[in-house]
Amino acid sequence: MIKKRLLNIVFALLAVLVFYFIYQKTDWVQTLKVIGNAHVGWSIFAFGSIMIAHFLRALRWNMLTEPQGYKLNTRRSFYAVMIGYLVNVATSRGGEIVRCAAASKTEKAPVDFLVGTVITERIIDLLVLVSFCLLCLAVEFKNLWHFIDTYVLKKIEQVMPVWLAGLLVITLGLLVARWLKSRKSTGEGIVQRLLEGIRSVFSLKNPYLFIVYSVLIWTGYWMGVYGTLKALDITTQLHFWASLSILVFSAVGIAIPLPAGAGVWGAIAFGLTTVYAIPETDANTYGIFNLAVTNLVMIFFGAIAALLWWFELQKLNKNATQNN
Repeated sequence: MIKKRLLNIVFALLAVLVFYFIYQKTDWVQTLKVIGNAHVGWSIFAFGSIMIAHFLRALRWNMLTEPQGYKLNTRRSFYAVMIGYLVNVATSRGGEIVRCAAASKTEKAPVDFLVGTVITERIIDLLVLVSFCLLCLAVEFKNLWHFIDTYVLKKIEQVMPVWLAGLLVITLGLLVARWLKSRKSTGEGIVQRLLEGIRSVFSLKNPYLFIVYSVLIWTGYWMGVYGTLKALDITTQLHFWASLSILVFSAVGIAIPLPAGAGVWGAIAFGLTTVYAIPETDANTYGIFNLAVTNLVMIFFGAIAALLWWFELQKLNKNATQNN
């Protein structure tokens, strides 16, 4: 627990440093002017797409719990999902546990069981995201290859021949594989968990609906990005597929466990500047706008969900007392 708290403090301090860096690099007068002129219709479209994705996440969660005899109330599971996102604004990863704890109180399902279903969700999310990354690579190959060539290969060439760098990567991969093999339980545990997650999906009553929900969740996030791009004059010229690239950049930023999505801003701004040649000032402004939209959804609707969940809990407790 002490290590976990220290880690949370470190990540919080890193988030503060990132936001301070954002503050220092941003022309706030110009940024607020651009955001103030955001297209209302496209902004609503972005908000709506993200909220639909969150609701579908609650529906998908119910599909995982029902086979074990825990049929979650759709409304209350949606509240729990939103409460989890609200907590994630401050703690980055703590929201998943809080989400399960909230659902456990209203649905009487064991927390450890719910945590297991969330792990399965994350495995499927990873597979869908990888699929989206491959799609992005296929349709945006020209832009992405220019980025790889300019910012990866040529940078490597300044230090060593590319073939030598490739050999080092292969060697490192083999060393990691050998380490996992030596720690047989660790390697097998990771693979087993992945396979169990996939198998559990195909053991559901309607596995294909689960897969459809999973794709639609990420499509909702994608449409949310597209809406924010079209909402600002500085990025409206970017095409539809560019929003998929930005979704991938966002996912990279989310992988950095910083509160309030601090890593997302950096990943998006860097991607827009290096891949799509958007001026750094405009890229920073869009990164702030995208982060603001995402956090506003989590904070505003998460707070409302927490309040509604509390009322539901009081009602359930009252009914339980009366029945006893």
